[in-house]
Amino acid sequence: MRNLYFLFLFFLVPNCFAQLTNLPIGGRAMALGGASVTLQDGWGIFNNVAGISDSEQMSAGFAYHYPYSLAPLSTASAYFVSPLRFGTIGISAQKFGDNLFSEQKVCLGYASKISNIDLGFRINYHQLSADGAGSKGVPSFDFGVITQLTDDIYLGAKANNITQTKLVDFEDERLPSTISLGISYRPNDKLMVNIEANKDVEFDPAFLGGVEYRVVDKLLVRGGFSSEPNAVYFGVGFDLKKIAIDYSLNNHAVLGISQQLSIKIDLKKVEKKKVEK
Repeated sequence: MRNLYFLFLFFLVPNCFAQLTNLPIGGRAMALGGASVTLQDGWGIFNNVAGISDSEQMSAGFAYHYPYSLAPLSTASAYFVSPLRFGTIGISAQKFGDNLFSEQKVCLGYASKISNIDLGFRINYHQLSADGAGSKGVPSFDFGVITQLTDDIYLGAKANNITQTKLVDFEDERLPSTISLGISYRPNDKLMVNIEANKDVEFDPAFLGGVEYRVVDKLLVRGGFSSEPNAVYFGVGFDLKKIAIDYSLNNHAVLGISQQLSIKIDLKKVEKKKVEK
């Protein structure tokens, strides 16, 4: 069975190294098809670090991604975000895989608002381990930006692994380097429509899209799609007073169903210094 998992990782799952680089974290982001580059919440520490800039609450969250009903491919993620007088800081940790192949990742991010532009950067440390092949740790650096173009339209962009960090000399294996650009239309406080394009330097571009609708005050429904891989997504969110619970489910035409559950807890409101526009 272990050999079957090994073959699945290295031959059936594209870009198996550094799974944590491109995986949308949080049930909300996943349910939107991964179109999360414009989202402004605590999960931005994973998806676009600029998204934590507007945080007014200390918050902590945990997410578990269970793909294709295979526990060895699961990812556990946790974060803590805290506003400062100037900007917002966040830390996160993730673990993907099992004893056969695994990746651990820790991140430190900072974001701040300048006029109507949110800017953020993130420092990551990846520890990759393979059974019989040892382990290796490498750093990477990410950058993100979100801006409000009009009352209804937001634009977001991010660049992951801008240094194109090398893993091994053999075949010049590197961590994935990606660029994402997205737009979000929010005509009111109930509806959001996101469209996004992602480009890995070594692969064809992927196109993502998602819709979120607030049915009632505490209940949201979401749907989305992605082109690489080809999949459709569905999710629900429960926005309680200090706790947000989000669930997503997506179906890949070949590999089957994946699920993600996330919980966010608001801990304490923090007064931030106002930045003059």
